[in-house]
Amino acid sequence: NKPSRFPVTATNCGTFTGGVPIGTYTGREAIMGVAVQPEYLIEFFRRVSSVTYQPTNYYRITARGFGYRQRTQVVLQTIFVPLQE
Repeated sequence: NKPSRFPVTATNCGTFTGGVPIGTYTGREAIMGVAVQPEYLIEFFRRVSSVTYQPTNYYRITARGFGYRQRTQVVLQTIFVPLQE
């Protein structure tokens, strides 16, 4: 289990830590021509509604990719909420 952290912003992009290198769990081959392999982090959260008291599970997914040079990078972040049954 990895600790949760604050969302990635322009000011803390360089301190992104705890990512899993691509292929760690999937066996995907390394991407050629990049300074560092892409990495991702999936965080689980549960929120209970103060109105219905029903829990909602959601995931914050953060991915970071690199270019030819290590200082060329992009961080993408999204929230995924599975459909409730």
